[in-house]
Amino acid sequence: MALPLPNLMTRWMGRHILYRETTPSTNLLAEEAAKQDAPDGLLVLTDNQTAGRGRLNHKWFSPAGSNLTFSLLLRPSLPPGVIPQLSLLAALSLVESLQHLPLCIKWPNDVWDKQGRKIAGILSTMSCTGITVDYAIVGIGINVNLTQEELPSELQNTASSLRILTGLPLCKTQILRGFLKQFEMDYECWQHHATLSPFLDRWKKNDYLCGKKLTVEQGNTILDGYADGITPQGNLLLKQPDGSCLQATAGDAHIWRRTSF
Repeated sequence: MALPLPNLMTRWMGRHILYRETTPSTNLLAEEAAKQDAPDGLLVLTDNQTAGRGRLNHKWFSPAGSNLTFSLLLRPSLPPGVIPQLSLLAALSLVESLQHLPLCIKWPNDVWDKQGRKIAGILSTMSCTGITVDYAIVGIGINVNLTQEELPSELQNTASSLRILTGLPLCKTQILRGFLKQFEMDYECWQHHATLSPFLDRWKKNDYLCGKKLTVEQGNTILDGYADGITPQGNLLLKQPDGSCLQATAGDAHIWRRTSF
């Protein structure tokens, strides 16, 4: 991947780049840079992340050189309570930047293909001083040129890549450039509104779960319902048989295989 990114179509996002051929975690590298006053929009990029993690401390499988692994350092002037929305926003931006491919969002922070196999994951963190956000970091891992043969047997039915999906190797620089352009526009809109309200229709159009029966494991609580989009705060709406809705604020959503509640 050529650095700096050629033909970058953003005004500020990704204009400063911190690259390491190998690093345990781009999120951790971005945190170190943030503490040294790195600029808003810093892109931290690697070809080989050796200790990548997803939500709930799940390990992220990513062979060296095959995939796109990066983090963005952001300094939003917003309260801490809205920062978790960044993962949902980034998932939407990623799907729409690859709109020529059959991809969709799996709440809250994954990108899947239409067969329900994971293509990308997003992990956001933040650092606060009192009620002031010092910085937020959005880490993204995209299976780009991973082949079917490279997938471990336990992931054969649950994970995929853009190469498997299209049958062709893809340019990681082009994918990154397209995402940064889309995400910069969406991020600036989100900062202005401090809510996901402007994105709800777009989310629903790309929502893998919408209309499906779900069980959501939210800590020690189990919620059931039919997925009906998200709230402006990013909560998952679970429609009940009586027409009311429950809201899941976090957790893992599983599609029901049973026929009724």
